[in-house]
Amino acid sequence: MVGFINECRRYALALDPKGEDETLEGSGWVRVRELPKQGIQAAWDRVRDKSDQRTWRQIYERIEAGGDARVIVGGGSRTDAEDEALRNLMRDAITFSRHSGGWTLFVDEFELLSSQRMMRLGSMIERMLITARRDKTSVVTTFQAPAWVSKHALPGRQPRLWFTRSQETWSKTSRRR
Repeated sequence: MVGFINECRRYALALDPKGEDETLEGSGWVRVRELPKQGIQAAWDRVRDKSDQRTWRQIYERIEAGGDARVIVGGGSRTDAEDEALRNLMRDAITFSRHSGGWTLFVDEFELLSSQRMMRLGSMIERMLITARRDKTSVVTTFQAPAWVSKHALPGRQPRLWFTRSQETWSKTSRRR
């Protein structure tokens, strides 16, 4: 799916609710673990070499120069504290995308975000699906649909098959067992 987004979208924000997903890492997109800050705090963090604030400055400079921006937002998820921080980051990234406009929000593993048993952020994505178009924002979700995925994600879906260019993926999936 990332390859598809690369082909047709200039500004993409990929949410990584699994936490440090290897598949997203392989996309070549820039990973950040925090969102851009405003004002004096952002300037102070850049001076102190907070890499994500420096990275966001580089992203915005590339956009201003007419380039693209493809960003993965997500951190670790190995502890309860990291899980909670990741949930908060996902919530804030959805809000950031909606308020700043112009982004394609790619939600990988949507069931993690929408599930009432997990992150419980499905309503925020539902709102964006309905209202974000006026701000030139689009939403792309991917998931394997277990029974608890919010029903809003299922009606009207059209199955698509995307082929990977990764030789490693092909070799792993084509082996006979």
